[in-house]
Amino acid sequence: MDFLKSLSIAASGLRAQAGRMRVIAENIANADSTAKTAGADPYRRKIPTFQSEIDRSLDARIVTMGRLRTDPTDFQSKYQPGHPAADSGAESGSRRPAYRQGCARQRREERRRAATRRARSRLG
Repeated sequence: MDFLKSLSIAASGLRAQAGRMRVIAENIANADSTAKTAGADPYRRKIPTFQSEIDRSLDARIVTMGRLRTDPTDFQSKYQPGHPAADSGAESGSRRPAYRQGCARQRREERRRAATRRARSRLG
């Protein structure tokens, strides 16, 4: 019975991790999604949680997926005047995905491009 009990506990952890990976894949797939219309919110990433439950048939604690929470942080704005969801030239965009957050060179390049676009739009 101990072998089956430990196997069931491990399987519950794997099921919870598989659910977490599904949520992460959805967040990555929608990382650059924007609002379809002006004034609407873009995709908000989901944050998976875990919870511990007692399985009475096994007489052991198992792990399950808890509730999915949405990220409450503010959205970043991007300068894209031609976008359908643009509001006075600024589009409400989603947050950067985690793999891009630490890339300082890319952020500098994006700021340089945005400054160039603003300067060109002022010139006419």
